[in-house]
This record gives sequence, structure tokens and C-alpha cells, in this order.
Amino acid sequence: MGVFRGRNMKPKRILLAIDDIADAMELKLILRKQGYEVLGLSVDSCDAILQSGAGNVDLVIIESEVAGSITAINAAKKIKMTFGIPVIFIIGTSDREVLSEIKKCGFEGFFIRPFSEDEVIITIEQALKINSASRKLKEKLEEANIDPIKSEIEKIPAPTLTVNRRGAVTRINKEMELFSGFGKNEMIGKKILSFLGSKETGRNNENETFPEMPDNLFFRLPGNKKIPVRVNTGFVRDYSDNFEEQIFVINRDLNRDQSYDSGRIYDLIFNSMDEIVFSVDRSYHIGHYNNKFSNLAKKLKITGFQLERPIYETGAFSKIVDISDYDEVFRTSHQKEKKCRYTTNGENITLDYSFIPVKENGTVSSVITIIRDVTDLEEAKKHFELIYREFTERQDVMKSLHTGLGDIRTALYQLIKLIENNREKDTDPTFMKVAILTKEAEKKLLSFDMEWKKYESEFRAINSIARQKLKK
Repeated sequence: MGVFRGRNMKPKRILLAIDDIADAMELKLILRKQGYEVLGLSVDSCDAILQSGAGNVDLVIIESEVAGSITAINAAKKIKMTFGIPVIFIIGTSDREVLSEIKKCGFEGFFIRPFSEDEVIITIEQALKINSASRKLKEKLEEANIDPIKSEIEKIPAPTLTVNRRGAVTRINKEMELFSGFGKNEMIGKKILSFLGSKETGRNNENETFPEMPDNLFFRLPGNKKIPVRVNTGFVRDYSDNFEEQIFVINRDLNRDQSYDSGRIYDLIFNSMDEIVFSVDRSYHIGHYNNKFSNLAKKLKITGFQLERPIYETGAFSKIVDISDYDEVFRTSHQKEKKCRYTTNGENITLDYSFIPVKENGTVSSVITIIRDVTDLEEAKKHFELIYREFTERQDVMKSLHTGLGDIRTALYQLIKLIENNREKDTDPTFMKVAILTKEAEKKLLSFDMEWKKYESEFRAINSIARQKLKK
């Protein structure tokens, strides 16, 4: 069985999220044999989300037992809901609960190990067809019945919903689904105060409405988990002449539970550093960061809202960080150093990373990341190594020259001795002239010896200082 493609069609790109090496190697061989492009192998559920968001992924194959701080099912939900990428599961024969969840969530397919090549290819082709048909149907429905307000709130890069005069939710965007964990059917039609409450007033009565947004708001997630939020509201007139509805834009309030002094200290320390600095907590949210990190985020087109989300949900983060580095530090509690080389716009960039664990009550609560641009240092190192090699080569030449001059000196001494022992040295003018010239040559050789020793001493000193500076 082969994969049919038209002349101009590119091979489909598949990301593997598998931590079983045997399964991974077998799948790679099958996929490459059938003409698919294997983008890479992720052994962590969060990293799979990060790599999916980085773009160029047509399909994800994920193992139901893949490691990570979130389950394979939840990772697959985020990949499908956020990026619209079809997901196929690899499951074991005893994974009945997982299989039930896969069918319930509407994922595109699965195959059970041990799997055959035909099973894999048929499942992939069906998944791609289902996804393609689903997208076309969605586009047709949107063209046939366009809600201008719904279209506009989908463009807002933050959890957003609209509420009518009775306080019932009328629309939500995809960001709200991702943020809240609720689907459209679970939110639309319910009172807004089923989800929003105020810690300050304790209000959460569904029959009440907020005359204005109070302080210390929280959003109620599934399982009655509450997280602090900031809410911006307004009438929907910005999107249409509709004063019957209000729009609610919600953001996580990451600084609510942090003391002002603590946050201020972090800001002062981080911004006093010349490097790019930021911290990541155990849920992979970015806590504090300095202005240099903000500038880097802007270059990568990472929005303020995305900075409030787990880093594995924003594909642009894959250009600067690797989830596995944080997993290792959280697991081992040890500081980690590494160096990476990148090529961007034809330029080679070398970045030096430090991952420093911050412990609270014996457990790593967050990891401070320091990124240094050491491109100039690496270039200087290469330059120094070239100079040192040239010095060494020149020194070898000079030593050869010095050896040759030593041979000349020996010959001169023999000549001087011959003249001194000859009786005609005082009467023969030729002998007298040769004696004077050899004496002058000897003086010049002695002067050269002194200069040579001085050169050797200075060379060793320069070499020693340069090596010490390079190590620093």
C-alpha cells in the first residue's frame, strides 16, 4: 500500500509523541517507507503541544502513556482544539477507559499495539480525510451563516465571551474554551455568575448581576477550582450596533497572590542583569521576566496573553526553550547548563543557557532561566585559536632559524680558533681581516641571543594571560 500524491503535493508531516523507543523506531520506518515526513520525536506531552504549535504539522501520533505533566488525552485536546491538527492514539489492548475517552472526544483514530504497517497507513489516511472533510464543512457553514460578532471575538487573543441583559452567556471564543476547560454547550445559556465570582464580596448568586466589575474576581474551572482573573467589559457596539449584549475579556491575574515587595524585588534583580531572564513555575507558566525577555518575546511575536499561558501552548517558545530541560530540573533539583547554536537570517547565533531551580519547602517551585548571547565570545575564541596556531607555527620557524644560527656560530668559533692557532695571523693581511670579521659576527650573534631570549619570555607571558582571559 502506498501514499498517492499529485505532482505538486508535498508529503504530509507527522509529529510522533512517543516515549517507547521500540514503537517510535518501528513507526519511523513505516512512515518514511510510505513517503510521509517524520518531523521529530517528542517524549513529553507538553513538548508535543509546543511542537504542534510551532507549525508545519499535519498530524500527530501520540502514545496514551506518554510522559508529561498533563495526560495524553488533555494534550491531544489542546492540539486538536487550538491548532486544528488531527490526532491518532497508540493504545494497549487493556486500555478500555482510554479508548472510551478517545471515542468520546472525537479524535480522528487509533491503533492498538502490536500494530501492522497496513493498520498504521489506513488509520493515517482516514484521519487526514476526516480532518480535511471537517474543515471544508466548517468553512461552508461559516460562509452560509456568518455571525459578525462571533467572527470578531475569535480574533481577540484572550478568553472572551458575550453576555445578554439577563446575564446569560451567548457566545464564547476558542481561547475561552481553552482557558476554562468548558465547551460551548457547557457555557452558552448559563448565567455568567456561574463562572465568575468575587472573593471580596463572596458573591456568586446566579440571580445577581454585577453593576460594575469588582476587585478580586475569580473564575470557576471544572471541579470547582478557582483562579484569580482580571476582567475587561464593554458593550458590543464596537462590533455592531447592539447594546443588548456585553463583552467580557478575561485574563489570568498572575500577580494577585504575590506580595508587592516580592514582585518588586524580582523585577529589580532581573532588570539589573544584562542577560535575558525569566522564571517558569511547575505548571509551565512564566512568572517574572525582565525587559530583555519582553523584547525577545516581541521579536518572536508572542503576545501578552500568550505570556500568561503555559509555554507549551505557544509554538514560538520552541525557538528558545525545550520543555525537557524544565522537566529535568524539576525532577532532579539540579542546576543545568547548556549551549545551543542557531541560524537565523543567515547569521549564526550561539546562546548559553542556565536553568536554576528555586526551592520552597524542599521542592522546586520554579526554574529561573538565564539566556546569554555568547556569539561574540565564541567568535573571539575562534579568532584567538587561529592567532595562537599562527604564533605556534611562527615559533617553530623561529626555533628552526635559531638552530641554524647555532650551527653558524659553531662554524665561526672553529674558524676563530683556526685563525688564532695560525702563526701567520700577525703578518698576513688576509688572515688579519678574517679575524676582525669573525669577531664582529660573534658579537652580533651574542646580541641576537639576548633579543631571542627576550622574545621567548614575552611570548610565554602573552600566551599565559590570553589563556587565562579566555577561560574567564
